[in-house]
Amino acid sequence: FSNVAALLWHIAKTVAPPVLPEGLSQECHDFCALCFKREPEERPSARRLLRHPFVATWNVEAAKQRINANTSQSEDSRLSVAANRRISALF
Repeated sequence: FSNVAALLWHIAKTVAPPVLPEGLSQECHDFCALCFKREPEERPSARRLLRHPFVATWNVEAAKQRINANTSQSEDSRLSVAANRRISALF
């Protein structure tokens, strides 16, 4: 998708989930498939998703090191760093 609005429109207007980029792990595909279930009762809870191998095996310390090592960042990088920090705070 060319932008977030296009992705949101696709999710709202189509039955099929968005096509994921090639090269993602099977765990990532599985995690996304769970998140993209249309029926709320079919989607797992946030607690269950946090225990999914794609998330549960995420190396928090390595992510913190990458964040701290990256001092000159573009706007997109700063937003990504902020998201990583929020995710790290969950653990």
